[in-house]
Amino acid sequence: MDNGVDLGSKGGGTGPSKRVELWGNKETMNLHNILYINVLASPYFKGLYEKHTFHEVVDEIYYNVSTLEPFFKGTNASSAFCLLFKLFKLKLTERQVQSLLDHTDSPHIRALGFLYLRYATNPASLWEWFEPYLDDEEEVPVKGGPLPKTMTIGAFCKVLLRDQKWFDTILPRIPVPIARDIEQKLRDRSGIPVAAASSLPSTRAYDRSSTRLSIIGRVNAFFHVALADTFGCIKPPRALPALLLLFCQ
Repeated sequence: MDNGVDLGSKGGGTGPSKRVELWGNKETMNLHNILYINVLASPYFKGLYEKHTFHEVVDEIYYNVSTLEPFFKGTNASSAFCLLFKLFKLKLTERQVQSLLDHTDSPHIRALGFLYLRYATNPASLWEWFEPYLDDEEEVPVKGGPLPKTMTIGAFCKVLLRDQKWFDTILPRIPVPIARDIEQKLRDRSGIPVAAASSLPSTRAYDRSSTRLSIIGRVNAFFHVALADTFGCIKPPRALPALLLLFCQ
C-alpha cells in the first residue's frame, strides 16, 4: 500500500527527523490501567510482534481498523488501540507522526496519529500539532455496531484537546494551565468576541443547572476510576446520574 504522503519532517525538511518527545509514563503510554492490561493480554497485540517496521504497522491499520473505540465485547482491547500501542513501542519520529496525520489512504491512520500525540507527547506541544487540522472536514468512523458514529477529523481533534475521556477510557490529564490556554485558543479561533459573553445565559436557574451537571460529571468520573481500578468495570451504574439529580435540586 502506498503511504500516500511525502515523509518529510515536521516543518518540511528532508534531513534526519528526531523522535517525538515522550511525556509521562514511558512504559504504558499513559493508557488507563485497565486498557493497558487488556492491550498486553490481547492475542491480536501479541500477533503484532512480528511487525517490525513503521510501514508494516501502517498497513495493518489500513486493513484492520474500522472504528476508534478502545474496547470491544466488554474490556477486550480493540485493534485500533493495540496498533496505537504498537506505534508507541516503535518510538515514532516527528516525520513518521506527520506522515500519519497527512495520510491519504485512510482516516483511521490519521486518527491514530492524533491519538498517539494525545497519549504520548508533551501536552505543551499538542496545540502546535493539532491546530492545522481543526477545520479538517474528512470524516472518520469512530464507533461501530447498531448505533455507528462518524465525526470529522477537525471535530475529533477538538474532542481530544478538550475532553478527559474517549468513549470508555480516561485520557491522560492535561495540566490545568495548558488546558486553559488550549481552550482560550479554541475560543479565539471560533471568532466569537469576548463581549459576546454577556449575551450568554446567566440566570440563577442556568447556574444551578450548570452546577448540577458539573457535580454529576465529577462523581461519574470518580465512580468510573474507582470501579475500573477495583472491579475492572468500565461504566458507573446507569442510575447514578438520576440519583444525583435528586440531591442537586
